[in-house]
Amino acid sequence: MKKILLSVSLLLGVCFFMPSCTEEEWVLHPDYDGPEVPAGMGEMTFYDFDVTFDESERATYAAMSDTPVTGDMNYAENHDFTDVVTITFGEGVATVENTNPMIFITPIGAYVDVFSMSANKVEFVLKGTCSDGQFKMSTCTTDYKITLSDLNLTNPNGAPIYIMPQVTTTTFISSAEGTTNTLTGCLNPNSTEKACVKGAANLIFCGKGTTTIKTNYRHAIDTNGEIYFRGGGKMNIITENDDLSNPDAMPEDGVHANGKIEMTGGEVEITSVGDGVQSGDEGIVLKGGFLKVTTTGEKAHALKAIKDIIINDGALHATVKGNASKAVSTDGGYAMSGGAVTLVTEGAITYDAAVHDLSSSAGLKTARDINISGGSLRIKSTGDAGKGINCDQSLYISGDAEVTVVTTGVKVVHESGLDSNPKGVSVGGVIDMSGKQLWIKTMGGTSGTEAIDAGNKITVNSGDVKARAFDDCVKSDIAVVVNGGTFVAFSDGNDGLDAPTIEINGGVVVACGTNEKADGGKGNGVNYDNAFTVNGGTIVALGGGDTMPTATTQSGVYYKGAMSRGASLCLHDASGTMVMSYTMQADYGSLDFLYCSPDVEAGKTYSLGVTVWDKLTGGEDILGFNPTAECAGETELAAFTALNGIYTIE
Repeated sequence: MKKILLSVSLLLGVCFFMPSCTEEEWVLHPDYDGPEVPAGMGEMTFYDFDVTFDESERATYAAMSDTPVTGDMNYAENHDFTDVVTITFGEGVATVENTNPMIFITPIGAYVDVFSMSANKVEFVLKGTCSDGQFKMSTCTTDYKITLSDLNLTNPNGAPIYIMPQVTTTTFISSAEGTTNTLTGCLNPNSTEKACVKGAANLIFCGKGTTTIKTNYRHAIDTNGEIYFRGGGKMNIITENDDLSNPDAMPEDGVHANGKIEMTGGEVEITSVGDGVQSGDEGIVLKGGFLKVTTTGEKAHALKAIKDIIINDGALHATVKGNASKAVSTDGGYAMSGGAVTLVTEGAITYDAAVHDLSSSAGLKTARDINISGGSLRIKSTGDAGKGINCDQSLYISGDAEVTVVTTGVKVVHESGLDSNPKGVSVGGVIDMSGKQLWIKTMGGTSGTEAIDAGNKITVNSGDVKARAFDDCVKSDIAVVVNGGTFVAFSDGNDGLDAPTIEINGGVVVACGTNEKADGGKGNGVNYDNAFTVNGGTIVALGGGDTMPTATTQSGVYYKGAMSRGASLCLHDASGTMVMSYTMQADYGSLDFLYCSPDVEAGKTYSLGVTVWDKLTGGEDILGFNPTAECAGETELAAFTALNGIYTIE
């Protein structure tokens, strides 16, 4: 377990004067003498998985059908836009074609100001090329549609499309099929509207064409209402940093709304300095389509929301490159029932001297529960002290959900006296696993790099769980309970499972601790403070230190000795039938090995022998554990009669 190098009085003093204790694990190190040197973590076939972007998902999810929902007026197809106004932009001029006397349009050069008092719903078709112009909606009494038809419109000092704040009706912005459109705005820090597309109420992007929206000041798209992205088209949204001298004039979000942001189809690609997609007061929902977000700014987010972020379907590919960035961050919860989400963070930590705090990158950061009941969530964090999943409350995985997390960063001990550790999954509450897959590895090779860390109970009911870390592989402050599934934990430098109470009721558990820790102590397959009970299932636990259960309703064998990597223990019954084999994944100068299973019956005779891995044939290997392999060339260690409990061989 982690050593805290400070006095209680000093800790209380720091907490008193700090505004708050944040998500980072901060510890004073008065004897700080530089960063910890990472230990090597060799490749292991069982953990030969990684997180990469699957580019085939772009075409698959972008082509998803986005059928209008009957009666849903947030689909343009459910509106009848009876009147059409065409505006063609040129250099210094805009030509207007309008037959509705209730629509008043006043062009001043290429700046077009629209006052619509029409009772009919109107479609405004925008065409042409202009390097200094604007379409402004000052008044509109009905929902309306702006159709972009091979439009290339720039406003260097503001928004090429600007909806005034008093306009409370819905704006549909549609790209005509087969057209390519570009909107460029806010190219200097004195720009007025401070967004390329500046809305007032709801903005709904639709159509089957291609649109690029680009700015180098503030947001690319911004509105006080909600934003929807419908299927069929392609959008490129860009905020660029053109080395502006004024730090307050740096570009911000790709898409920003005070209300909800929802995507149901199409293809949206966002490249931003600030947040890719941000809801200031509500949540974000992905129901379909392909969304790709790349951010470069410090502490930026691919998705950021105040309320819940919900993934029902579709694909999200997110890369955040800035220091202390989070790919997906919410002050609410995260719910996922389908689709494919891949998150990659690359940034290192930042130190804020004003509040004496470190902040690191994370793939998924939430203040409330995470519920994953379907789909695929893949996270990779490469920066030092980076986290995969960082949740203040609880994590629930169920259904056919697949979760994969990889971190490669090392522990950071800052010269200020703070430290921060990389984690695969870190939650403040419970972890409940009933899904299809949870694969985690933290490959930094330093203390504090834990695969799974929970402030409350960890429960595995079903599914395939495999975890690897240098420090404690799986740690809970309360308990680890296994009721089913396959649960494999391997620590290169500490304990396999670490909790006050550990209870095995079913499933298959393989827990491997190290032979010897950096401080000279022994690593345990299972490390507990209060109780370690086995009531059912099969468990293999091994390490350099004691891993004996405090109570069991089953029989088993406990071997104490020494073994090298590649050596295999083989257990036979009296007829010579193989009960199990286990091949060492590391060297153990001092080995404590536990095998407890319903396959060992009290009163029957068994033989435990040793051979080498290449003398085993057949069966299915689970990190060295193979219950059905055939064993040859073995040397017998002991014959014994199984007890109502654990038989020890020394």
